[in-house]
Amino acid sequence: QPGEECSERVGGACSPGTVDCEGSVPLYGEYETGVCGGVDGTQDRECTACDECDWANEYESGPCDGVNNRQCTDLTVCGVGVEYETVAPTWTSDRECATCDSCAGDGRVVDVLCSGSTDSTCKCDGIAWYGEGASCDLCDTCSDAGQVVAVACSSAADASCACNGVTHYGDGTTCTACDGCDSPGQVIVAGCTADSDTTCGCNGSTHFGDGTTCDECDLCDGPGQFVATACAPETDAVCECDGSTNHYGGHDGCSQCTACDANASEVTPCGANNGVDDRTCECDHGFYGDGYTGPPCGDLG
Repeated sequence: QPGEECSERVGGACSPGTVDCEGSVPLYGEYETGVCGGVDGTQDRECTACDECDWANEYESGPCDGVNNRQCTDLTVCGVGVEYETVAPTWTSDRECATCDSCAGDGRVVDVLCSGSTDSTCKCDGIAWYGEGASCDLCDTCSDAGQVVAVACSSAADASCACNGVTHYGDGTTCTACDGCDSPGQVIVAGCTADSDTTCGCNGSTHFGDGTTCDECDLCDGPGQFVATACAPETDAVCECDGSTNHYGGHDGCSQCTACDANASEVTPCGANNGVDDRTCECDHGFYGDGYTGPPCGDLG
């Protein structure tokens, strides 16, 4: 130790019993600054405390080993915003840094910039791209015929599409043109919506039916016919025959009523039963036959 003399000198050197300087890793310790024996063999070994590193900014690159002083080297500093710490420094090792993820690539942008020991986190821009950030997919533009954007694309989720409900309807993935209800006699009963087609009906004035197809209403314009019940959207007109014009029958047409025979009289008038029945006749008293045109009622004589 400093100031401690050798107990014995052999050939200009201290005896084996002389205490060496005590090194230490990584803190404290001593190193030899005066050689045992000196020039003339009369000096003891001298030890000096090793230098301490500025541990906040340096690490020990060469040890304090009893012979050599401690060597200190500046710690590597990771570049702010461009590097992050991957291996923390120790008393005897440097800090290691890696380049921050720049989030380059289709649609990727920086979500949280790298700092300290954490790399940058990336996300998709949520405008034209979506995904988990490691990779991004193009957002659906909802540009097929009749499609509109229902929910905009976000960083984590694709856009949701719907049908416009004006010209097209459907589930949004596919859209079908709305029925224009433009077949003869068709009218719109309920408009097209985003998820359901137009409901069509028949106009009930010139056409009737279930709305999918419409048929022309009967005009009841045959000889002796007249409209008894008007045409409606789902039902045809009801035609009857006008007994006053000497006709009977119904929807399918009217026939001229049978005339009573000579020597016969009318029993029920032409067009009885709402115009359905023909006239009925019978022979007058004293005559026989069916009472209709043909062989006249005969004289019972």
